[in-house]
Order: sequence, then structure tokens, then C-alpha cells
Amino acid sequence: MDRVVIVGGGFAGLAAVRRLAGAPAEVEVVDQHNFHTFQPLLYQVATAGLDPADVAYPIRTVLRRAPNARFVHGRVSGFDLAARSVRLEDGRSLSYDYLIVASGATAAVFGVPGVAEHALFLYTLDDARWVRNQVLAALERSDAGAPHEALAPVIVVVGGGPTGVETAGAMAELIDIAIRHDRLRLDPRRTRVVLLDAKERLLPGFSPAASAYAERTLRARGVEVRLGLGVDAVSAGGVTLVGGELVTASVVIWAAGVTVDGTVAAGLPGRRGPGGRVVVEPGLSLPGSRGLRRRRCRRRAGS
Repeated sequence: MDRVVIVGGGFAGLAAVRRLAGAPAEVEVVDQHNFHTFQPLLYQVATAGLDPADVAYPIRTVLRRAPNARFVHGRVSGFDLAARSVRLEDGRSLSYDYLIVASGATAAVFGVPGVAEHALFLYTLDDARWVRNQVLAALERSDAGAPHEALAPVIVVVGGGPTGVETAGAMAELIDIAIRHDRLRLDPRRTRVVLLDAKERLLPGFSPAASAYAERTLRARGVEVRLGLGVDAVSAGGVTLVGGELVTASVVIWAAGVTVDGTVAAGLPGRRGPGGRVVVEPGLSLPGSRGLRRRRCRRRAGS
């Protein structure tokens, strides 16, 4: 019976488990977390609309529907493709006949100075918790210092893709709730949510009509949408745009894109595409790996 190791308990990894549920194979899913995160709703956690438990689901519970699969809790440190094994940071190794790498991505900073030090990301559950805490703290600081004008909170979201658009809209709703229902002493005329993107329209992967609708909706909610503006640097004081303008900010949320660089998948051999993505064949296999598998099968048949 073949052994299949799946690295990553996200959407892709669990989809592979589902397809293999009835196959004559032993499947091992390895992830550094023992829960699956529903990433599309992380912005709701970041804006206090949902609790963290609402977007996290135990991987072991998911695997109950796949009796040939088991979960391995660990962090992958690398691969030995020649020996067909996956190395874990604690010294363990997992042998395999087939390997599926679905380890996800991390935030792409595009070499912009100060992003790693001063911006917040929104790609993991821990990120969402941290964003929520920092935003709520900024609102509370402003309330405690009211009516001092310098303390008016400004939340800047960098990136006009789905994550940035959803986050900016939810932040505007959070501020409205804080003023109307929680009675925080915030001046709605100066408490701002600013959405920045270097492109000329939001949601560039969608139709122009969808982009226009998203922009109209955000502006109607009070979000300041500024397009065609690249970010030159991020600092403790805010975001410096290409050209020198400083957009002051209490919190900067970076949602400008993702990359494979910095993940375990970056250790795979082969060419790289946009965002460090590994270039694969039409069947999603590494170039040459399918031929290696066929040769091994022939050796087994002749032994």
C-alpha cells in the first residue's frame, strides 16, 4: 500500500485528503497547527466580528471521515526527495511514496522598508488576534485622550485585493459600532480608514464592474480609497508614499499580496514563477518527478 504525505492542513491539503479517502493508501497530514483555519473570515476575527474559535476547526475531527488518514502534529523543516522523506524540526522523518506540498504562503513585502517591523499581517489566526488587539487598543487610546486632536485613530490598509477590501470595510463598521453602540469618544470626522493600492482599481483579479462596485461601497461606508499610489516605506508614524507624502496611521495592516518565499515549499527544486510559486507540470507534479516514480515502479516489478 502506498504512503502519501500531505504537508499542510489548509484548503488544498484537506481537499487532497477527501479525494484520497477511499483510495488504497495510507495518508499522513502534517501541520504545525492541529486546527484548520478558514482564512476568508480572518478579517472578521481581526475586527471583532467573530471569535477565533469560529474560524478554526480541529484537523483530527475533519479526518474522522477519512479512515485511511491520520494527523501528524509537527513543523516541516525540509524534504529529501531522493530518499523520499519529509524532515520535521523535532528530528522525526516521514517516508512517502507520494508527497503533496500544500504549505500555503506568507505576506509579500516587496522589499518595502519597515513593513516587517511596523505593519500588521492578516494570514493566520495569530495575525488576526494581534490585529484585533492593536486596533481596539488604538481606539481605546483615542477615547482616553479625547478630545485631543492628535489622538484621532487612523487605520491604513495597504492592498486592494479581496483581503484588503474586506478588511477596510469591516474596519469602518467596527469604528461605527465603537462610536454608536460602545460610546467611545471618537470624532467620526477625523477617525479614518484609508485603503491604499498601487494599481488603478480595486480587486484587479475581478471584472471592472466588480471593482467599481467595491469602490463605491467602501466610499459609502466612509473608507478613504486612494489608488495608483505605491508605498515607499512604513514607519511607526505611518506610511510614506512614493513621492514623499506621509499618511499618518495608528495601525497599518499589510494586505498587499503573498509569496511562497519563507515557506517550506521554497525548498523544493525547480523554476519559480510570480510570488516565488513553484513551476509545475499540468498535473501539478514537479518536472521530472513523475518519471522518477515510473522508474521506481518498474524496479519494484522486476525485483
